[in-house]
Amino acid sequence: MKIKADNYTIGDLAKFYGVSTDTIRLYDRKGVLLSQKNDENNYRIYSRDDMIMMDFIVKLRTLEIPLTDIKKITGDFSIKETRKYCLHKIEQIEEEVERLLNLKMKTEKLLVSVEAIENHLDKITICESPVFILRDVKDGIAAANESLQRLNLDTLPMLTVYGNNVFSPERMRMTRAIGTRASVADYYISKEDDRGVTKCDDFPYEDYIVVPSKLGIRTIIKALPEQEYDFHYRIEEYAKKHYFKLTGKVLNRTLLAKSKGVYCADYYECWYFIEED
Repeated sequence: MKIKADNYTIGDLAKFYGVSTDTIRLYDRKGVLLSQKNDENNYRIYSRDDMIMMDFIVKLRTLEIPLTDIKKITGDFSIKETRKYCLHKIEQIEEEVERLLNLKMKTEKLLVSVEAIENHLDKITICESPVFILRDVKDGIAAANESLQRLNLDTLPMLTVYGNNVFSPERMRMTRAIGTRASVADYYISKEDDRGVTKCDDFPYEDYIVVPSKLGIRTIIKALPEQEYDFHYRIEEYAKKHYFKLTGKVLNRTLLAKSKGVYCADYYECWYFIEED
């Protein structure tokens, strides 16, 4: 079709570009696409030049460029300034791509945890543990997360209990008498050292607890409030049957928490570190 010289209505532009008349009115108020007024009826009218400008505005909007910047690009900016703007926009997009890729990668880590629950719940395996880096939560969980974030690891931070037989049935029975299980456990935020940062000479060991890679009994359990942690007995029996000596240190990481009314069901990845007798 041929483009007329002038006398396009706001409805013509809206239909032609597949936008609402309110969108075009917004462009007018922001000074991006200025209209003229028909003296007889006070309606907005647009020319062929306005049609061409509208086409360019639509292109810029598909690039998610805000109207304030579009006004500068189509108005005061020189060609050099527009080029500089485009380069800066590309840098911003590259940063966003990197952020989204990092988010995707960490979501994949969460998927691994969920699939581990699905495939390995209550199963026992013998394997080498990753290197774990633990940060105490004494200054708050947010501070612990922030500290671990500075290590630039790709793994997810997880609430972790670490200590000597912290979930043994004997200790659980003892804690019911004093009203809380939290009193027997030291809580940390942990990450797996997937980048080998603990091997670096300048790693700040004084700020963290580093649990080196060890042979361990690994299981995933579902823990409910007030239940007997009988999985501890199963681990002990398994160790005796296979002539393993438990070192006493247990590391339990929260993979997933599910609400059960007033209670919470926690899924833990449990590591019982062992030595061969």
